[in-house]
Amino acid sequence: MNTTEGIRRYINDHQNQIVDAAFLHKTLFPIVDKHTFLKILSRLSNEGVIKSVDRGVYAPIGLPDDKIPEAIVEYYIGETNGILCGDALYNELGLSDQIPPTIKLYTNRLDTHKKKHVLNYELIGADLIFDDLAKDLVTFLELIENYKYLIALNANHYAEIYSRLANQSYPVSLFERIISVIKYQESTITAVRKL
Repeated sequence: MNTTEGIRRYINDHQNQIVDAAFLHKTLFPIVDKHTFLKILSRLSNEGVIKSVDRGVYAPIGLPDDKIPEAIVEYYIGETNGILCGDALYNELGLSDQIPPTIKLYTNRLDTHKKKHVLNYELIGADLIFDDLAKDLVTFLELIENYKYLIALNANHYAEIYSRLANQSYPVSLFERIISVIKYQESTITAVRKL
């Protein structure tokens, strides 16, 4: 099977999933020259197999445009791939009703500290496995890091979530790994270390 057929098969098997050219190349087709790989995706786009969502990001042609934002979130944070952060996380937790113009998220589908913009999403690379414990610890760090910047904060709900997360036990190795991959202010790191 040649590379083009391999990519076609991948797209056919993932009809509701975003196609991130860089990640797909790195994980499934690393021996193919990058320039050649991008040309194949461009040809598949011209043939109507996939459609461009943003630079380097495609969707299967059958995925409706109104489902693309949901597919972006699912692709970059689904399962153990990432987590919303900043205002978007606060909104998801019900701590704020402010809808951010740019939705930020950490994802392991980008190299650490790399950033990528797809539509109104800012993807920030974080080489972590975002299992439940890692998500809880990142959420806790985000609660400490960003709460003072929120305009309207549901203080009682914030206290409940903060208390629940503060009373969990986190492995020191996980904490050290997270703060090496995601840059938090020293005051945030110190606050967690004191617990």
